[in-house]
Amino acid sequence: MSLLNAPKVMAMHDLCSYGRSSLNVVSPLLAAVNCYCCALPTALLSSHFGFGHEPSMLDLTEELHRIYTQWDNMNLEFDAFYSGYLASPEQADLARKFINRFQPSFIYIDPVLGDNGKLYPAFDQKQVDAMRSLMQYSHASSPNLTEANALLALPLDQSFPRRYAKDFLRSLSALGPNIIIVTGIPDEERHSISSYLHISDRDEFYMIHTPLLGPAPKGLHGTGDSFASIVLGRLLAGSTPQEAVATAMYYLNKTIEGAIRFQEEIAIEYALPDLIALNAMAEIEAF
Repeated sequence: MSLLNAPKVMAMHDLCSYGRSSLNVVSPLLAAVNCYCCALPTALLSSHFGFGHEPSMLDLTEELHRIYTQWDNMNLEFDAFYSGYLASPEQADLARKFINRFQPSFIYIDPVLGDNGKLYPAFDQKQVDAMRSLMQYSHASSPNLTEANALLALPLDQSFPRRYAKDFLRSLSALGPNIIIVTGIPDEERHSISSYLHISDRDEFYMIHTPLLGPAPKGLHGTGDSFASIVLGRLLAGSTPQEAVATAMYYLNKTIEGAIRFQEEIAIEYALPDLIALNAMAEIEAF
């Protein structure tokens, strides 16, 4: 690992003062996969939403405008752009502004919109439309099933269409990204959790899966941020998309194992040695 070659990543995410999610996991995990995290905080929250309380939130849109001006004046250069939680359609427009000005060679959009068949409370159709528009800039994207359904204007609680998985994934790729990954699909028969991957320019399809573990005592907040950060880092390092997803899924399985063992949130620290060593991957299956 050499910092001399660490790609500089504009990471446009929220920041939680407490809780293992958003920039609290994005920054260390990007560092673990040899990337330089250049944070663009979209909002400051007292915690994430997994603690049973409505967190306080400070919208940082105006500060993002100031950061843009300063970075523009500094004539900075970046290798990648990576967005997660955007607080408003205006912030989606700002994301495009950063992309157009700094011209990163790789763009990863994690279209944070909702989960478990519902949009997050702060979001409405305008946010869905803004995220769909932003997707056209992306090289890679990793929606969960609720977000994928929203982007395709399908019922949010529609189950994953395994029988028509290729058509479903191709429809998402048509929104922009060459690499599309739908995450968090349970398979009760295999007792596993799967991500479905489509590489559009090669029309290749993969299912990557790990064992389905018992329920995490404090939920799984931050797994999407963690997954996307590792996938991005491995892609920038030259891994194939299926290898990048398999690395991320193995690591996340270990963080959930640690969460169960220590009765904690996702234990990102528990599995960092495995991630840095890159000594294991989840199972990859073409379909």
